[in-house]
Amino acid sequence: MVEAVDEGLAKKLAKGASELKFLLTQHKVAADIQGELYENGIDTVARFAAAATDEADLKAMLKDSFSINPSESLKLRAQAAGVVVAWKTAISRVERQAEAEATNEVRDLAKPIPSTDYIAMRQAFAAKFGELEDKHIPAKEYIEKKLAELESGEFRAEPLTEIISRDEVDPDTLLPHWDAKGTISLRKGGSKTAMPSGPEQLRLRLTVLQNTLVMIQLRHPGRRELEDVNFALFERYKEYLLGDYCYGLRSSEVMATAGYSFGAALLHAYKEPSVKERNFTTPLALHAKRPQPWNANTEQPPAKKGRKGAKGNGKNKDGKDSKGAKKLKEGSDRTPEGKPICFRYNAKGCKNGAKCHFAHVCMLCFGKHPASECPQKQNKTAGVVATSTTTSPRPLKVLYLFSDTPRRLDMAACLQQLASAWTLQLETECVNVKRSAKQDLSFPKVRQSYLTRIAAKEFDAVLLSPPCATFSRAAWANFRGPRPIRSYGCPRGLQTLTPAERDRAILGNIFADFSYEVAALVADGAATFLAMEQPEDLGALASGPHEGLRPASMWQWPQLADLLSKGLRTVAFHQASFGTPYAKPTRLLLHTSLPMPDFVHEGVPRYDSKGCYTGPLPSAKGHGAMFQRQAKGAFKTSGSEQWPAKLCQWLSAMLVSTCLHAANAAGGEGDHAQPAETLPPSNETFPLNHPEGPRVLGGTGPPRFCRQLGGGKPFHDGGGLCSPGRWPHHARSYADGFQWEWLRLELILAKVGSLEQLEKEAFRMAAGGERGGTLASDSELHRQLRELWKDWLEAQDLGEPGLLDVAPGQPLYLKLLRAMLEAAGDPDRDFLRQAEEGILDPLPRTPHVFEEQLKWPLENSPWEASLAWVPNYSSVEEHADFARDKFEEDVREGLMAKMTMGEFLERYGEHTAIAALAVIVEASMEHEEEGETAFSVVGDIAKAHRRYKHAAKEHGYLACQVDAKEEVPGDPASQTVYVNRVGTFGLSCAGYWWTRIAACELRLTYHLLGPGFPLDLLLYADDLEAWEGAPEGDGASP
Repeated sequence: MVEAVDEGLAKKLAKGASELKFLLTQHKVAADIQGELYENGIDTVARFAAAATDEADLKAMLKDSFSINPSESLKLRAQAAGVVVAWKTAISRVERQAEAEATNEVRDLAKPIPSTDYIAMRQAFAAKFGELEDKHIPAKEYIEKKLAELESGEFRAEPLTEIISRDEVDPDTLLPHWDAKGTISLRKGGSKTAMPSGPEQLRLRLTVLQNTLVMIQLRHPGRRELEDVNFALFERYKEYLLGDYCYGLRSSEVMATAGYSFGAALLHAYKEPSVKERNFTTPLALHAKRPQPWNANTEQPPAKKGRKGAKGNGKNKDGKDSKGAKKLKEGSDRTPEGKPICFRYNAKGCKNGAKCHFAHVCMLCFGKHPASECPQKQNKTAGVVATSTTTSPRPLKVLYLFSDTPRRLDMAACLQQLASAWTLQLETECVNVKRSAKQDLSFPKVRQSYLTRIAAKEFDAVLLSPPCATFSRAAWANFRGPRPIRSYGCPRGLQTLTPAERDRAILGNIFADFSYEVAALVADGAATFLAMEQPEDLGALASGPHEGLRPASMWQWPQLADLLSKGLRTVAFHQASFGTPYAKPTRLLLHTSLPMPDFVHEGVPRYDSKGCYTGPLPSAKGHGAMFQRQAKGAFKTSGSEQWPAKLCQWLSAMLVSTCLHAANAAGGEGDHAQPAETLPPSNETFPLNHPEGPRVLGGTGPPRFCRQLGGGKPFHDGGGLCSPGRWPHHARSYADGFQWEWLRLELILAKVGSLEQLEKEAFRMAAGGERGGTLASDSELHRQLRELWKDWLEAQDLGEPGLLDVAPGQPLYLKLLRAMLEAAGDPDRDFLRQAEEGILDPLPRTPHVFEEQLKWPLENSPWEASLAWVPNYSSVEEHADFARDKFEEDVREGLMAKMTMGEFLERYGEHTAIAALAVIVEASMEHEEEGETAFSVVGDIAKAHRRYKHAAKEHGYLACQVDAKEEVPGDPASQTVYVNRVGTFGLSCAGYWWTRIAACELRLTYHLLGPGFPLDLLLYADDLEAWEGAPEGDGASP
């Protein structure tokens, strides 16, 4: 019973403010009296002071509410005296607090807040967001300043030196102050800190400001000024402010006058016109005065000719003697990624080598050679416009007819980015009258020159986007704009045209005929790839003043059927699938054999008996329209002729993949995929792996990007550059088709039972680990799945003998894995057929899976060759039996071979090495708190470094010994040697081959799951983590 009373009293006492508790306890007021006061709402000093009007009223309250009558006993008189003294002290404190606040308000000073309120604000913050370190807790005096600003209704943008935390307060600062009457007084001076000297110190100041405003918001939740203050707002602001060119922007100038809330003012601060002026208008105005850097996607402008007989200063034509470094007047000063290019390197004068902070690439073509040795410069002096020589591979040449004006992510820029990533040499020739008057395709000589060059097989790929103004359906929308030029019945022009309209129709006919002539040349084998773009022919109009009439389209011309009979393909899609806010149905005429994504529909247009469009493109009702007029008077069609960035990236990947695939099929005749010159040790060259399938990009659009302070890095999931996991869920490219959909459904229904059952298995695995994952431990289910995949492959004519065989020495079904990847169109799979190497021969370059290695270790010194035969570490002697038993177990599994030293030397000759062994003893550890369950699902691949077959000719370098014991005393050849047949620790190429194998498994997992299971897998070495994004988007890794 006593325990229950104590618990109830403790709950009551917890309701009182700490300042009032201290006051009452100091005057020895009983705990039960305090509990009743707090329970009935008298829980602060101010309320306690106002609880009674005078001393007599207070004694009456004690007598009536607490049965304390001072006249009855001395004990009760002492209790009453304690309450009366505490009450009088509270009145005095409240009056002095009010006086101090009034004085500060008159003197325009911040009103002090009680310590209890300050503590309460910190406790409210901690209860909602967690505890803070002292350096992140705002100082009491700083909170007082911000509260005063809130009360006055005008926030002040104080200097960063005044934003102080709790551990930066100087309590001993007193400063003299003169008021308007000349009266001097001393008051506590405000503490200050040093100005931030780096980004982290600036971040700390902003964090203190952020926590201050959040605490004030919790204290005054109804104030409109702070209703949108949150952590996300400040994190975006920090990310922006810590970027380039952001200092000096102020939100205080608009905060007090425009009536903004704090969040709106902060948003306005970094989106105000001064940002555009500093980052856009000013650089744009100054750009015309700067030397124009050469762009690899456009032709160089003609060099300006100087005056003849111009005077110098008595030396050479540059005004300097020729003893200095060689001058280079052409080229760009930055790489396409924006990194500065080293001038001294291009002039053969840089001595810093790898320590140089500038890029050592050519200023002309961005190759890895000085500009003075650039083939472009040499061929230019000889009058030849080419970048290849007899010693370098032929570049991939692309002709882009009717190209658009240059922009950030146009077709030429996307091609250049892809070529740089694959270390390809690329030449893109963009043809448009807006770029140069000499490229006006309305002149017959200009058109014939390009037809001649295409017929001569000068280009590997041709892109066409002829003007479609005279074929546009927009002219049929109403009578308020230009009249239609042509129709379905008069595809080359209506009969009743004005002279100006007739000229437009003739020009459109010229461009259409020329485009079909180019397509016919490509169909006859003049180029490898073709993409010709025009709006889709949507048939008769369904509404409007011209309802029932059918506009003209370039796809109605008879040349289309002739080209399709020659093997070209035609596909249609909505540009909204590539990120545009409008549908814009579009059709392409293609020369490629690559598969198309799900949203790209192949086949010619279909119509019903009335000429209305029926397919293959589905309805665009879910997308925006473009026929309405915008607020500024322009039509929404303005600017829509430009290809969206994601469409350019998809076409670029398809173009490069088609050309490389054709070069591989031709046995290397089109040697486009040779890597750019690298600088590995001893300048050796590496073999290059070409893509073995069309799916070289795992998605459409740009892949994910990881933002970091001061920059960012591309996202990698461990599946290689071509892994679908590098793209967001909605942009991934999975293996598609009816066969894959059937296989995914069969995996779920036939082998698991239902989709719900599969989800339950996932939760069991997450909750129970290995014990909860029945699917992972069911060997019979694994056998059934392998049989299912084998039968499915054979039905696709992809079967081969031994699909379910496992090579001795490793547990992976590599043949089955390779065949499944072939069905998915994966670009890296055929290496699974062979045993791997990497000691005697250099590892091959695989640009569609790995980024290029640019940093190399120093070459080994001659004396380091002796380290190939070194004794074991001392730990082996202590655990020799354990090591020997482990090796014997590996011998039985086929992972190692056991032989004598004599047999070892006789078999491998000079290609031998005995590695030093060490035994590392790891204590078995259990989870500190049993019963806890992890939320992330992780896995570990056992013996990952030993899961590939190494080439037999290099087994001599994979040997080791437990000891040097001689089975025949006096005969060193009788020593026992264990030789690894698979990869092992200490072998640098083991990580390379295991990564390629694991990446194949990761990519196949994505294709088997498909878009219905947007799982994210992260693989690093032998560790695997699986996580799933939030419903509204991609989540964060646990």
